[in-house]
Amino acid sequence: MENSILNYEIKNSEINKLYNNTNTNKKKLLMYLVSDASGETVNTVSEASLSQFSGIEIEKRIRPLTRTITQIDEIIFEIKKEVNSFDQRLILYTMTDSPSLDHLIKQCKINNISYICPIDPITQKISELLRITPNINYPSKYHINQDYYKIIDNINFAIHHDDGQNRQNYNKADIVIIGTSRSSKSPTSLYLSRHGYKVANIPYFPDIEPDISDLDEVIKIGLIISPSVLTNIREKRSEYLSNSENVCKNDIYKKYISITQSREEIVKAIQFFRFHNIPIVDITRKAIEEISAEIINIVRKINKF
Repeated sequence: MENSILNYEIKNSEINKLYNNTNTNKKKLLMYLVSDASGETVNTVSEASLSQFSGIEIEKRIRPLTRTITQIDEIIFEIKKEVNSFDQRLILYTMTDSPSLDHLIKQCKINNISYICPIDPITQKISELLRITPNINYPSKYHINQDYYKIIDNINFAIHHDDGQNRQNYNKADIVIIGTSRSSKSPTSLYLSRHGYKVANIPYFPDIEPDISDLDEVIKIGLIISPSVLTNIREKRSEYLSNSENVCKNDIYKKYISITQSREEIVKAIQFFRFHNIPIVDITRKAIEEISAEIINIVRKINKF
């Protein structure tokens, strides 16, 4: 699963609405939430912490399933580009000990980027109180019971049925998400899998529309996004690739990141969804939690009938 597919941003509009004041000199903080799992824990902690502050501007960027040194390098590259746009930069992470974690900490020190694992102070205090050594690789917060195993099964299903993989098994899903490239299909699938659903996702390509004739009994959800926002996401990705892989100079890729291509894909996707009576969720500038909540509401309404 490509980490680039998982990348998504939570803009500061909601936080600014909650804490809006007349101060025109607000401090600006860029916060990256990095996790080798879904990122739900570190996001919850960040929300609780940020609620204690007013008069600041926050931009949060969540990077779940970060497990490789290449993914870490991509995050550091993105943060370095923003050095003049924010007063401070902070990485909150929840990762088990690994070469990737070591690399993250090393790069933060080299590039003067603040970092913290919010779990560490709690773990250290418990260790001091009980005079015991914590496990280096902390176990899951879930008890080993049937719910735990169901969550693991759902996550595994989402991973192995991401972006059209193992297509023959999609009729076993509770939900199949369909959307264009860079429309948050993967993180939404993973989030829903943590909340009781078996989810697969299919990429939508205008020239080769997906065959969903075998999915009549499965709930299908179509994701759309503002063409301008989609173009911006693709352009940012291409900036990174152009500095690392030299793959962004051909005509095909230039067309892929154009606003014309984005508009065409979204228009045709909407037509496809309407033709097949697939409920549509507009994900433009929405957090994964909000997108997932809309999908869950749709699923609940469908299941009532």
